[in-house]
Amino acid sequence: MNVQVITKEDVKALLDKWYLEIRMQNVESAKELKKELEDEIENIKENQDLMLYYSLLTYRYTELDKEISVDTDKIQSLDIPKDSLMEYYYYFFRASHETTLGNYKKAKELYEKAETDLKHIPDEVEEAEFYLNYAIFYSYLHQPLMVIEHVSKAKGIFSKYLGHEFKIARCYNVLGHAYIQLKRFEHAEIYLTTSMDILEKRNNKNDENFILKTTHNLGYMYSEQNLSKLAICYLSEVTNKIPNHFRSIFLEARENFKLGETKVALRMIEKGMEVSKELDQEEYEHHFTILKAIIEEVPVEELEKVIVESFIFFEEEGLWQYILEYSDILAVKLYENGHPSQASKYFYLAHKGRKEAKRKGV
Repeated sequence: MNVQVITKEDVKALLDKWYLEIRMQNVESAKELKKELEDEIENIKENQDLMLYYSLLTYRYTELDKEISVDTDKIQSLDIPKDSLMEYYYYFFRASHETTLGNYKKAKELYEKAETDLKHIPDEVEEAEFYLNYAIFYSYLHQPLMVIEHVSKAKGIFSKYLGHEFKIARCYNVLGHAYIQLKRFEHAEIYLTTSMDILEKRNNKNDENFILKTTHNLGYMYSEQNLSKLAICYLSEVTNKIPNHFRSIFLEARENFKLGETKVALRMIEKGMEVSKELDQEEYEHHFTILKAIIEEVPVEELEKVIVESFIFFEEEGLWQYILEYSDILAVKLYENGHPSQASKYFYLAHKGRKEAKRKGV
């Protein structure tokens, strides 16, 4: 009876293949390869290089399969060779993970380190993958000009290669989000509908969650134009299919409030606060808390306390757009309640936030 011997070269090839499937967000294929690797990993536990590669890819895989968890402290304690491809993966994967958690200051440091290691990447498509994710990071910081710069690099590379329609669709989605932030809604709609068209033509079941990301952005676009009913149509589709989508929950709550549906809005806020705590999303805990205080018309002193507490986080993470937005709201509330001198402080803070936001292309 012949027993097939698997070599370290075979495992390395399998790991490379696994990463390609992870990178393309091919969930089922990535799951199958993970099982195959689990069967073989015992054979190469003495090979530190392969085990390091496997650990890093497992860390990356957790963003694709939320049922899998990895000890972040263990990842951070890995012995990574300096100035190497593994160092690039380490910084890039951690940057993406910190972005997901809303730890933008840390993510920025990691993206900058990963960018210096781009010289080690094995193919140009990986460079595009890096710049796409970097663009997404900047979209959360409300820096649309940086988003456009980075995602345009990514789209230019993806467009050179066959089989990357999914990634091109993601680029259009990110561009759409940037143009919403620039208030150029006609351009945003073109990019978002182009993204949707590409994904729908692919007719791939793996794409459903990404179609919903575009659906969310369409809802966001209409909410920014105060087309609340239309926004809710899109946002509710997302929250029905992804019940823990805290960004859509927040926008849907806010739009219901605009329509006078305060009970619905407050119910969604409670749900959103639960989800934000479960997912350790401190940014959105602040957003939900402030929106709740506004809806419940708490005393202006209490509203001030809630908003000022949020500024510590927003300033630390570089979220100047929210400092601007909430300073404006608070200044008006204070002025209307007979506190003009106190209001002037927040009008100035809003002015400062506006200057900082303008500097960053908002």
